[in-house]
Amino acid sequence: MLSDLLAYYRDLETTGLPVAMCWTVAQPLGAALTLEDVASRLGGDPDDLEVLDLSEAYEIGPNDGWVLHLDQAGPAVTIFENNGFQGTRPEVLRALSIDAKVHSAWWDVEAMTRFSFATQGELITAMEAGWPCAGARPDALDSELADLYDAMRTPGLWVAGMLAAIELRTGIRLDRDWFDRPHEAIVIART
Repeated sequence: MLSDLLAYYRDLETTGLPVAMCWTVAQPLGAALTLEDVASRLGGDPDDLEVLDLSEAYEIGPNDGWVLHLDQAGPAVTIFENNGFQGTRPEVLRALSIDAKVHSAWWDVEAMTRFSFATQGELITAMEAGWPCAGARPDALDSELADLYDAMRTPGLWVAGMLAAIELRTGIRLDRDWFDRPHEAIVIART
């Protein structure tokens, strides 16, 4: 199963992922999360949710804010940022993870990466490619993700390893056609 997950995400990376992005999955620990809940937790006004093309992230002025595309995935919400990194920020992870568990994978064109896990308002563990884990309990996922941690530390498998870890922990797959569908989005002011 693990090698199939890695192969799927390695293929997805080479055939269709942006060169810089952040993928975040917020799963509730109780009642379902909604797009409006997540927009509020991100500091936005739920009334400002609107369908935006993924390319429109680049059309927002540099001081106008960050564009985050949201999608309902059962009781969970996925968040996509084209060339963004809000899903790596501890304050964002804390807000999203109240009564939820949140996983994020981020990378940029400079080969910087970060995998993060937060729950109940606390950043539990985070790892950057080639570095040891950090956070309140850096070893919290070690036994469960040992093989994927190896992939996340291997050049060429960083992205696939992070995305596979999120799917393994959440059951939510980043589908090939995700980028072809319209998604609600919220623009969050830069702080």
